[in-house]
Amino acid sequence: MKYDTDLDKCQRIVELETMVDKLIKEKAYAEKSAELLTFIMENSVDTLWHFDEQFRIVYVSPSAYQITGLSPAEMEGRRLFDFLSPASVEIVMKGYARRQALMERGERWERATYIVQFVNKDGEYIWAEAVVNPIFDESNKLKGYNSIARDITERHRMEQEFLQLEAQNRAIIEAIPDLIVKFNRQGDFLFCKHPKDSQFHLITPALLKAGVNARDFFPADALPRVMSAIEQTFIHGKHYYRAELIYMGEKIFVDVRYVKINDSEVLALVRDITEQRKIEESMELLRVTDLVTGIYNRSYFETDIVRIQVDDDCQIGLFICDVDGLKLINDTLGHIQGDNILKLVADILESGVHNPDYVARIGGDEFAIVLFNPTHARMESLNQYYVSQIENHNCQSPHLPLSVSFGWTIDNNSNIEHIVKTADNNMYRTKMYKNQSVRSSIVKLMMKALEAKDHITEGHADRMGDLLDNIGRKLEFSQAQLADLRLFANFHDIGKVGIAESILKKPAKLTDEEMLIMRQHSEIGFRIARSSPELEPIAEWILHHHEHWNGEGYPLGIYGEQIPLSCRILAIVDAYDAMMSDRPYRKAMGKKDAIQEIKRCRGTQFDPAIADLFINLILEDKS
Repeated sequence: MKYDTDLDKCQRIVELETMVDKLIKEKAYAEKSAELLTFIMENSVDTLWHFDEQFRIVYVSPSAYQITGLSPAEMEGRRLFDFLSPASVEIVMKGYARRQALMERGERWERATYIVQFVNKDGEYIWAEAVVNPIFDESNKLKGYNSIARDITERHRMEQEFLQLEAQNRAIIEAIPDLIVKFNRQGDFLFCKHPKDSQFHLITPALLKAGVNARDFFPADALPRVMSAIEQTFIHGKHYYRAELIYMGEKIFVDVRYVKINDSEVLALVRDITEQRKIEESMELLRVTDLVTGIYNRSYFETDIVRIQVDDDCQIGLFICDVDGLKLINDTLGHIQGDNILKLVADILESGVHNPDYVARIGGDEFAIVLFNPTHARMESLNQYYVSQIENHNCQSPHLPLSVSFGWTIDNNSNIEHIVKTADNNMYRTKMYKNQSVRSSIVKLMMKALEAKDHITEGHADRMGDLLDNIGRKLEFSQAQLADLRLFANFHDIGKVGIAESILKKPAKLTDEEMLIMRQHSEIGFRIARSSPELEPIAEWILHHHEHWNGEGYPLGIYGEQIPLSCRILAIVDAYDAMMSDRPYRKAMGKKDAIQEIKRCRGTQFDPAIADLFINLILEDKS
């Protein structure tokens, strides 16, 4: 029995020694674990925190210095909120309130993660990601928090930069007026950005969206081109083409640019160039269109004859036409009247041809008519048609006759320069026969136009002709000289045909500017007279008929006997008839007053000897 007791004691001693040994080992392990934990806490990059239930700091690891700039000793005992920005305090308090509500309902919460801003001692903001674990006692009552906070300032900066870059890229994409589609190699739409302000509004977003395949969207004739472009982009890195689309009856012109993104994706930028194309077409039309007549211009003609020469063998018929007397009309009646003549000629010429034949204005007064594969009979018939059309116009509008010289030829297109030269020579041959007669008829019609335009002219020339004849006889002029004086009386003011009616018929005194315009009639008349064989002998007289004896007249300011005798005579007669006639701005003067005015201007405006002769003639005339 005693043995058993001793054995039991020994066994208990062994068990006790084993237990002590285990406790020693556990203590050593615990001490090492504590050392390791302390080492981790003291050297961790992340900051470890322990708070009581009021967020008062019980413990903080040394790495807190990297966040707050303070040592653990300076922070312990203070509340967490002392080191957070106001916005972060609000975030934490809202989270605390939500979790309190959970606990009041008997629910526990395990952890929470916050992105907060610490404020260091220098007032700088440090971004941190904090994981917070609650600590509960045996009665499930909250008694504090453990937390690990990691400095994410650099990460946050990069995230913000990324977000900013993403927003910038999104804005750029939105600003690009292109339809943007991302494809994979199979033609699936991976991404689509649909522009608002373009013809692409016809392509509804419901049809063009991610998930749709190219074969579901593009018509069968267009699909091969799209798929080929995608494949070419994968091979070469980029691809481009311009296309014309018809969608819902609307024509859309597009520029399509493909760019390789990676080995499985390409980006297509489709730009609506419909308006640009319309502008280009308008500019091209403007480039080849004569602005006065609206037909093709010389640029188009010269480009086309080059094309004609290199085209397949064909017959070319060419008319070269010249508007007779256009320069005279421009110089006298003005360029507006001249432009009206050009428009009329263009209309007549265009009325005789149909596409592909065309008419072009190739010079100031020249036109070309190009016909493809015409017969000689067609060319002769067209020439006769134009002649008859011009005759019909002249019958209906005799106040200003139209005259056009035509020359034409027909030949093979192998030597287009020869064709142009032959037609041009034929035209000039015709023009030489009719040039002077055309100019003469235009001058005569201008005189009729002046009589209709300026009521002062009516009867003025006849009265002046009688007075000039009387003076001429006193000066013993020959019959030829008297005839020229009569002609001078009729045509001295022909230049007024180029002066506006508003000036000729103005009921008040002319302004200085209007007077300058009125004085141009002498030079206009000179140019008209020079163009007519009948008036050429008196052209110089028409130019000088407003010169004064003292040199203060116009247009050249010559004086004394430098002024032709006929002009000195007409100056007095013209002034006398003007004073004795009603004008829009005054009534006629009496004979006595008119003579007195001539006397007053004797030696200044008028040749004194001719003035004396004229006054004596008037006084002798009892009529």
